[in-house]
Amino acid sequence: MKIDKGVPIPNHERKNSSKFTEIVARMEPGDSVGDFSTSVEAVGLAAIIRRHRRKKATVRREKGKKTYRVWMLDQEFTGKR
Repeated sequence: MKIDKGVPIPNHERKNSSKFTEIVARMEPGDSVGDFSTSVEAVGLAAIIRRHRRKKATVRREKGKKTYRVWMLDQEFTGKR
């Protein structure tokens, strides 16, 4: 293995290719999106809300159903708990 010196680090580019990006752009605080069959999809949407809109988001299982719903909250997401 060879050690290289002076090789520049390329810029990290995030692509907005997620299927949720357009949905998040239209959401306002207090809005929610539901009928996610897996928590993975719901958590993914919540992550995009936090990253792109800088708002807090919460994921809950819908009462009496086996689906998940995501809410955009009216609080700034600072990355701190």
